[in-house]
Amino acid sequence: MAAIAWVTLIAVLPLVRWSILLLSLAVISIDVVGMYLPPRYRANAEMAYLVMELAYNFSLVLLTGGPSSPFLLVFLMAPLLYGLRSGPTFALVSASLNSFILFLVGSGLPTVLTIIGIMWTLTGSTIALVKSVASQQEELAYLAKRDPLTGLLNRRSMLEGVDYLRARGTPFCVILADLDGFKDVNDTIGHLGGDEVLKKLSTAMTRALRAEDIVARYGGDEFAVLVTGTIEDAARIAERLKQTVKQIGADLGLNIGLSAGFASWPTDGDTPTRLLQVADARLYEAKEQARPSR
Repeated sequence: MAAIAWVTLIAVLPLVRWSILLLSLAVISIDVVGMYLPPRYRANAEMAYLVMELAYNFSLVLLTGGPSSPFLLVFLMAPLLYGLRSGPTFALVSASLNSFILFLVGSGLPTVLTIIGIMWTLTGSTIALVKSVASQQEELAYLAKRDPLTGLLNRRSMLEGVDYLRARGTPFCVILADLDGFKDVNDTIGHLGGDEVLKKLSTAMTRALRAEDIVARYGGDEFAVLVTGTIEDAARIAERLKQTVKQIGADLGLNIGLSAGFASWPTDGDTPTRLLQVADARLYEAKEQARPSR
């Protein structure tokens, strides 16, 4: 928008006073500075940019004929550009301020009223478009973090959780858990039936955890759990998950169980790769110990 304002300024430069030239330079300066400000200050810069540019547009229109100015249509562009650039709130603010200024330019004039009507129609369409795009982006972001079958977090999200806890310095454990006897389930009731069992188990495991813990589908019939606290906390959670899986299996008439291995940060490793290696090795040991009982 600042670039458009600059071009129009050059076109009518003989009619514009130095104060208007300085105003246009201020608009451009605020826009440039705003791009480098921290996010918490950026909204204030955007609002200052909007108000300064509105003042420029108003001055430009007054100096070039008021209600009959060929630049009266510049007021139509601001809500569209602000909506797409900064969101619905800025589109509404821009349209409201523009409407007020347009009435000052020529209150009651058919041309002004027509432009205001078009501007608000354009504003509403812009807001609907922005909200639709934002909703789609939120849905895509949600799906990118989730396993499509169970709705649990996926492996990538689990690793992000590991990085987050490490960055905060919060003691935690990684549990890798694998279903015992699940191949027999697929062979007995088919893969679609096995998928339904996975969904039920995922829901039950999520409910068995504490609010601060998370479970993710690591792959196939394997799950990963992030438990804040000590190795003792992880052992208790693992035992609770085993009992949960055993109960669900009994309710469904299936002979399934759960083996688990866990690793503690930072005792067993400082990196996600090392923690997973340790947890996986302990999971393998647990499955070997459970094998004779099956």
